[in-house]
Amino acid sequence: MVETITKRYMPSLQHTVVKEAVRRLIHGLQIRHSDVPFVRRTGDMITNKIPLPFGTSVQEITFPHFSAELIRPQGARKDYILLYFHGGGYVMGSTKTHRAFIAKIANETGIRAFSVEYRKAPEHPFPAALDDAMTAYNWLISEQKYQAKQIFIGGDSAGGGLTLATMLALREQEKELPLAGICLAPWTDLAVTGDSAWENKKHDTMLEYFDIPAWAKMYYGDYDKMHPLISPFYADLRGLPPLLIQVSEAEILRDDSIRFAWKAHEQGVQVELQKWKGLIHVWQMFWQYIPEARDAIKEMAKYMRKQISDVEKK
Repeated sequence: MVETITKRYMPSLQHTVVKEAVRRLIHGLQIRHSDVPFVRRTGDMITNKIPLPFGTSVQEITFPHFSAELIRPQGARKDYILLYFHGGGYVMGSTKTHRAFIAKIANETGIRAFSVEYRKAPEHPFPAALDDAMTAYNWLISEQKYQAKQIFIGGDSAGGGLTLATMLALREQEKELPLAGICLAPWTDLAVTGDSAWENKKHDTMLEYFDIPAWAKMYYGDYDKMHPLISPFYADLRGLPPLLIQVSEAEILRDDSIRFAWKAHEQGVQVELQKWKGLIHVWQMFWQYIPEARDAIKEMAKYMRKQISDVEKK
């Protein structure tokens, strides 16, 4: 395992301001957090007008059960693509909430991105999201003519867990796996057994007010919450492609990331774990405001460009 610890002995002033703004916003939403449609609409409304990096275009693609967005940064190469799954506990989030963030990753890396509006719980519990993820991956190969080794799969939080589940499902179906996975604080254990779920309850303002076990139940429904395609931490991980995992030590999902990384390493997976200090859950989304987010995205882009370079040398 390559373990990179990016040290921040004190989070930036910008991060402190954003953390307090997030705390106030989510505390207000907490009053109605059980009103799923309301929280979804609010998230979309707040993030939908965030400007994209200059020159970025977005094209909507429609599938029978879901939609997706093809994000094209100006000057991006066409032969590699990032298939991205947004976070939100399998209940919230959308292509709108993550559009500017995914565009920034793609812009920094110099490739296109494909952002999936997969079906969400409680209306559509497992395996709907996984089915949509598989459909999107297969479409990139069959219709867009990408080779598997030209595709990155990535996601944050629940989207990070879905990234890993998709790779596991592809392996089960004996399909060729993508070039690498990019996981930002992936939710790998819907049984919520990690100590950080309780230790960091008062530090992670992005998640502290929401009932994570309740969201998990909405997603796994009648299935076992330790099903390996629901909670990848409990899966046999042998044979997965290289993984980059970024997580803050102050996140509720810290242990979901770190325990998964070490288990994957022990089972022969090439893992780069980047641990940051004192930052809120998926701080990378706030790249327009905080330097730690821009630094993390640069680390993602550096990792992805290296994977491309390595495969092109072969």
